[in-house]
Amino acid sequence: MEERRADLQRAEEKESTEVRSEKVRALFIDLYNYFRMDSGVDPIVLFEQLCCLLIQLSDDGLEFDGAPDPVSSYRTLMARCKEWDRWGISDSAAFADRPKLAGRMLDTARTAWELIRNRKQLVPPLFDLLETILRDRPNAALGTPFRTAREIVKLTGGAGNADPITLFPVALDPACGGGAFLIALLERAEKEGVSFSGGIGGFERDKHLRNCVRLLALLYDGPRSKVTVSDGGSPVEISRDTYHLILANPPFRSQPLRDREVIDDNGSLPIPTKDVHRAFLQRILLGLGAGGESAIIVPDSFLSHTASDAIRVREWILAKFHCRGIVKLPAYTFYPQSIVKASVLFLRKPRNEQERISREGIFFFSVTADGRSNDSRRLPVAENDFDELGQVWNSQEALWQEWRGGPRSKNVYGMDVPADWKQPHFWFGSLEDIARNDFVLLPDRYQPVKLAGEPTEKPQEILVKMQKLGEEMLALTRQLAEAEYGR
Repeated sequence: MEERRADLQRAEEKESTEVRSEKVRALFIDLYNYFRMDSGVDPIVLFEQLCCLLIQLSDDGLEFDGAPDPVSSYRTLMARCKEWDRWGISDSAAFADRPKLAGRMLDTARTAWELIRNRKQLVPPLFDLLETILRDRPNAALGTPFRTAREIVKLTGGAGNADPITLFPVALDPACGGGAFLIALLERAEKEGVSFSGGIGGFERDKHLRNCVRLLALLYDGPRSKVTVSDGGSPVEISRDTYHLILANPPFRSQPLRDREVIDDNGSLPIPTKDVHRAFLQRILLGLGAGGESAIIVPDSFLSHTASDAIRVREWILAKFHCRGIVKLPAYTFYPQSIVKASVLFLRKPRNEQERISREGIFFFSVTADGRSNDSRRLPVAENDFDELGQVWNSQEALWQEWRGGPRSKNVYGMDVPADWKQPHFWFGSLEDIARNDFVLLPDRYQPVKLAGEPTEKPQEILVKMQKLGEEMLALTRQLAEAEYGR
């Protein structure tokens, strides 16, 4: 009975927290809509200022009520943020001639803090605000939603590791954008009571986005945050054989490297390529140390591209790394930035040449629902296939044995599959089939539910039936016309 009562209390607290988070999220979006109605300032500045206010309020309490006007109150609070000066964050002078906006920002920050007196719980609604701003920002890169980053981070480690997080003392996101992966790592480390001894690093060329990541990390982790963010250069410089964990959503743009001799982007890569994305993938994987892991979001076009360098990069990946799994994401994951077919490659670098992989196939999982509707509305839904993925992720060896047993068949692509596989969301592809098909890693290619089977009727018989059906419909139409004329 006591356990039941405690469970109910936790459920009520969770529901209450979610309700408060939704209210705060709505407050932030209202502030953003008010700001952009008559402002020519980059809205990312609004985000920086709001984060500074929330950090200051949570540190010092609500002490600005005695100031004579909103702008003075605003300046008083922001003047305390001296440590932000070295980052080049715009000061309160940007809003000195807009007292209504200054007052609205103060009211929003104060109300948000009163609703959620927990800095860590303020981070998810702030991420939603940042994602909204980036969606409307010209030429913004395709960022990883915080919800998706959380789910991907949960899958890192495991697969036989007794204490997975402690095996990742040095982590990196070489294209961190708004920092979703970095904050998700902080969140998971805190829940499991483990710290990253070597720190969590991110590379980002956009100065404002670097500031956003630093502010979110400070809000979540405090002044001694383990997160550091810097400009990684172009092309990004990733130290080789260094990192224990690399999480990345590299830009999907596929463009030629016209000046590759000048920037030396190609000279030291295992597979020479003129494609930016394929070069980036190789640099990421070369940065892994022995036993290190990587989770990389890639467009499905890379997984099936017929260009020779794309095929060779996929072949190199399977030859040098253990593919722990490939997870297909819903098409609307990145909406409204883009509707894109993308998957996540989970790869591990063997500790030595002698380390062998016992399984001879790759695990595929298709996420069709991620807690949000897979359409332009992206409304909350109860279904979340990531829950099932988490349950089966570390049972791949047993599932592989099940996959290999029983009667066999061929799917529509001619791949070897079980004749009676009952799982709609996950399956395997044998390395033999993959190698025979130009190392295509597209999950759909190996899906067993699309069985070829034998046609139940010959095509000629189907055509005869269609012709007969057409004659019957024509006769019925004539009868209806005659009946109408007789009336």
